[in-house]
Amino acid sequence: RSAEGIDLSLPDPARWRSGFRRDVFVKGSLPLSRTAQEQQLSQLLLRGIGEPRGEASQPIRIDTNLGVMVDDSGRLQHLEAQLSQQPASLAELHEALAIPPEELVILTGLLLHAGRVGLDRGGAGAAARASCQEANARVIRLMQGGHNLGYLAAPAIGHGAQPFSLVDALVLEALEQGLDEDILSSCVMLGLQATGVELHGADGALLTDPEQTMQQVQAYINRFRDQTLQRLVNLGIVDPTT
Repeated sequence: RSAEGIDLSLPDPARWRSGFRRDVFVKGSLPLSRTAQEQQLSQLLLRGIGEPRGEASQPIRIDTNLGVMVDDSGRLQHLEAQLSQQPASLAELHEALAIPPEELVILTGLLLHAGRVGLDRGGAGAAARASCQEANARVIRLMQGGHNLGYLAAPAIGHGAQPFSLVDALVLEALEQGLDEDILSSCVMLGLQATGVELHGADGALLTDPEQTMQQVQAYINRFRDQTLQRLVNLGIVDPTT
């Protein structure tokens, strides 16, 4: 009804509801502001995975879906070296290495893609450490028994398992037993022979000379003890008392 020409009818309910939704809700996801994005990225915690590379003067090549990315500036090596010591956030890396934030995101993204660094899980990784180490010990025993397995769980990082070979399993067992240096290589060799594993040199050729094979095994043991073992401990893969 109307009085003196004034329309007293209610608006169309459908139009009212539509207008209310536009006022209160946002269609789709609400994007973060640039300030919020930078703040969250700065707190992203990373941890080194790969073993140390050679001299920083050597360029790093990383295969991507867009082709091979080559970095000869040394910045990737510096990032890896920084993260090999302890986990660090992007903000801490920026402060330590003075790499601009935009470049830092790209460089760490490349290292993540190449599997050289991982996302540190913090307290969640520490909570999962004991159960993962128990499972890894079982996998290692299966490997030593001839099962074709090649990965162990890494609770400290937020993606995937880490490669672990039968040779690694044999070396780890020998080190856990506290074998003397002069018989360490011989025990690993016996384990390899018992499982029928063939060793290849750096050129890919099959090693047939016993003395050359022993030298290769000794070099592998030294590298495992000096580099690989500490990485396995840092990632929570094996018990640090090893």
